[in-house]
Amino acid sequence: MRRTRLAVLWREFFWQFFASETIGSEEQLRLTIISVIAFLLVPGLVLVIELFFDYQGIVLRAIRYQNFEYLTDTLEWVTLVFITHSAVTVGLVGAAMWDSLVFDRRDAMVLGPLPLPGAMIVTAKTAAVTSLMLAASLAVNLFNAFVFAFATADRLGVAALARHFVAHVTATVGAAVFVFCALVVLRGVAGLIASPRVAAAVGTLVQFTFVLAVFGIVILCPYVWRVPHRALVNFTVTSNLPTSWFLGVFEWIRGGDRWYVRTLAARAAIGTIAALSAAALISFLSFHRQMRLALAAAPANGISGGVRMRRWIARRLAGYDRVAAGATDFILLTLARSRGHQTLPVMNVAVGIAIVLGVLAAVSDFATLTRPTTAVLWIPLVLAYWSVVGLRAAFFAPADVPAAWIFRVSAPARDGATWAAVRAVLMTCVLPPIAAVALLITAPLLGWIVAAAHTAFVCVITTVMIEIAALVVEFVPFTRAYQPGRAKLRTRWWLYVLGTYGSAEWPVRFELWALDHPPALIVAIAALAGVAVGLDVAGRRQAIRLAPSLPEQGADEVVGFTVLNIGMTVHGASRT
Repeated sequence: MRRTRLAVLWREFFWQFFASETIGSEEQLRLTIISVIAFLLVPGLVLVIELFFDYQGIVLRAIRYQNFEYLTDTLEWVTLVFITHSAVTVGLVGAAMWDSLVFDRRDAMVLGPLPLPGAMIVTAKTAAVTSLMLAASLAVNLFNAFVFAFATADRLGVAALARHFVAHVTATVGAAVFVFCALVVLRGVAGLIASPRVAAAVGTLVQFTFVLAVFGIVILCPYVWRVPHRALVNFTVTSNLPTSWFLGVFEWIRGGDRWYVRTLAARAAIGTIAALSAAALISFLSFHRQMRLALAAAPANGISGGVRMRRWIARRLAGYDRVAAGATDFILLTLARSRGHQTLPVMNVAVGIAIVLGVLAAVSDFATLTRPTTAVLWIPLVLAYWSVVGLRAAFFAPADVPAAWIFRVSAPARDGATWAAVRAVLMTCVLPPIAAVALLITAPLLGWIVAAAHTAFVCVITTVMIEIAALVVEFVPFTRAYQPGRAKLRTRWWLYVLGTYGSAEWPVRFELWALDHPPALIVAIAALAGVAVGLDVAGRRQAIRLAPSLPEQGADEVVGFTVLNIGMTVHGASRT
């Protein structure tokens, strides 16, 4: 009976990681998971293809001249990149599950009154987190290990192929486990010593960091081979990095005889054991703390000063309509409180930053950045485009669909209030930071005159993008059930690429020409401002003409309940 209850808890804790209002069915959930895994495998495959031919030449020269030192240097560098890829991708999985990594208040309120031993609950939660960690690590690294082994040992014999495979799996999975446990510890410590708001802010920052790192690896893959790896992969430079520790594990299993191999491998073993122990201890402490907090009143979820400022600005931009003002408050407060809706804008901004870093990596020297070039001037426009895309995507994700009936029952006839609210929120969240980025990036490099002109140019283009985005959101954000596959990234990715060119690179190329012709730049800014005004008028008329409302939910869309069946299990066991 105890084993059955533990299995039920284990299973439910595990599937809790994948619970989401934006997933319409189990089939859609499986497709989403497969798509994520396929995306995480891309950097490893791109890296192998990029380095394969050069590596084969190095192997042939090493065999011919019986000099394997340079081959070892190259193999260590490639392995270090794969270990970093494993740590970053599995870390992204852990960051995406930030709120579910440790025992939380909701778990305590649901399971606390049940006749279940605390040790069983902690064991089930730990087993679920461990299952997620191992599943993500093996899904990311097993296939890459096969490809890596065949690509690096095909001329060195079957024994070398087997050693390379085992060494690669052990090192990459070990690095992934270390990073995942570190995230569990960070999440637990943030929950123990800080408020829920601070823990949520830390989670958003962690998610942004790992998303940026993953996209950075994908975009910067072609430049990896150019890095002076012989100067980086050595004990004196990188010995304190956890990735280098697991490089020692790879070399030790492979049979490397360099003097620092055993030292790095020992550090990896000690670090992994320490991370696992700390994660288990944090899980135990968070369980007891949340059980105590479940008996107390729920803490007040206050609003930070930044949200208050954005609310004030958005209300002024929305006009004097009370419905529009209320809608702006609803949208901004949902974005501030809902971690799931914060993730989408964060991920899209990280995509924009990764694109910018990929272009900057191709710049030959720093002197190029001190002149007006596309690599510098397009940075704020790329960030603006992906910020608008991310916020628009967040608007289509529901916050609490069962509560959305209030908008159908009490919302007045469509008079432009929803459109004005969406436009005001986009203006408030995108325009000020983008203007600041444009000014701060270009002023130190190109001077204040060019920076002022460029900032004005960026602001009008960003306003046009915001007006276009506001036209396609014809409902109160967060109140519609998500339509699976709406973004259609697998088939319409080229539209996002074209959007990046159309909103960033092509306008900047025109701006570079217009900088030598100031009247043309002034005319262009005025023309773009006119386009923004025209889109504003069109959006206002469309909002008045169209009827509001959310689609009525059918019987098949009624939200149900998830039942643990623990009581039935116990009852059945007692009868037998």
